[in-house]
Amino acid sequence: MPPIPTAPSGLFFEKLYRWYSMTADLAKLKTEEILLRKEIFGEAFPVPVEGTSYFDLPDGYRLQARYDLDRKIDAAMLVHMRDALANIGVAIDPLLNWKVELKTANYKLLADEARTLFDNIITTSPSTPQLKIIAPVKDDVDVRMGATRVVEEATPVAVVKKTRKPRAKKVA
Repeated sequence: MPPIPTAPSGLFFEKLYRWYSMTADLAKLKTEEILLRKEIFGEAFPVPVEGTSYFDLPDGYRLQARYDLDRKIDAAMLVHMRDALANIGVAIDPLLNWKVELKTANYKLLADEARTLFDNIITTSPSTPQLKIIAPVKDDVDVRMGATRVVEEATPVAVVKKTRKPRAKKVA
């Protein structure tokens, strides 16, 4: 059972408001910075070339730009293309990096003995906490989620239950 939270100090709400304001300011600045960066890049390098490029500035300064192309592998097509490429003498393994990722939900289902053994190949460290302020529910229907919200007033704090539309099943 999680510990019962204590009442926050008087500075808590000041810190919370400051953090919340900063997140809004950062989001706005980040968007503006990205747009300005793309505009500057487009003017300095009208025909971008993959890799590092330089643009001479006054007084010996140089603008350095890195332009990369994100390439994603279509895993479903990879299965089909492996044989076709092999037939023309191309091995795909030297072209790919295989990234091993932990499936946390399955890991948590391991028996204690198995998890203890598996823990030898895992490095665990705490992540940066994520915060989000949730606005109070004002309407009975949340159009964005297609969900009906039922608010029960059984306790001084409202209990909010969400019901979601069932997801459509993918057809292969």
